[in-house]
Amino acid sequence: MTTPNPPRKRSRERILNYGETGTGKTSNYLMVAEALPDVPFYVLDTDDTTERMLDDEYAGLSNVESILVENWDEFETESRDVLEQIDKEVEAGMVREKLPWIVVDMSDETWENVQDNFTQRVFGLDIDEYFVRAREAMGIDTNKDTIGGFSGWIDWTVIKRIYWKTWKPLTRGRKFNLFLVTGAKEVPNERDMKDLYSEIGRMPTGEKHMGHKMHTVLFSKVTSQGWEVSTAKDRGRDMLSHAGIENFVDDYLVKVAGWEI
Repeated sequence: MTTPNPPRKRSRERILNYGETGTGKTSNYLMVAEALPDVPFYVLDTDDTTERMLDDEYAGLSNVESILVENWDEFETESRDVLEQIDKEVEAGMVREKLPWIVVDMSDETWENVQDNFTQRVFGLDIDEYFVRAREAMGIDTNKDTIGGFSGWIDWTVIKRIYWKTWKPLTRGRKFNLFLVTGAKEVPNERDMKDLYSEIGRMPTGEKHMGHKMHTVLFSKVTSQGWEVSTAKDRGRDMLSHAGIENFVDDYLVKVAGWEI
């Protein structure tokens, strides 16, 4: 009698999918949830997009839990709770096809949220008021109290430490797959950004180094022919350039990433 082989360990997915509004990014991870009805999907939703789609074209997906996170404190709390829940549910040796997914849609909002949290705690101002006051301080002298911009050596260092302290368990966790959704913006004239994104001409919004921490970075675009995807980064996989995508599961996870669904 032969002993069955244990499940093959495969690298967990770490996907960042960026693009303009209406380019199918949210649909991409909901297609994965639809194809894996027995796998839990925890969606940390910063702009309340997922719930609407679950009420409409993806109604009936009982394996998706949408959690609205409207500020940095909520993101810290809910992401920690989801990680604790996953720790209770899974074993580290499971194959990736059966591991839960954590989705952050739109993850770029968390970069704005942590800055707002910082200005509230340190200066007692929301971030919009903070930068209005900072801009006023650049004008003529008055007798009013003024406020400077963020200090590169003090404020930004603290903000980034707060940010990555919460994100580190998400980007390095081994018991789940991770899917991030962001918008897109122009590529700045910075070497490390141009090296990664210059061929596409657009990069993810939010904290600029997030793409470097992900295994896969995909740019979604809509054309007159439909949705298409281009690869900014992928690990040992075929690079896509303006590839037509009808179903993210079939056209990327199975054909390119080698999933068995």
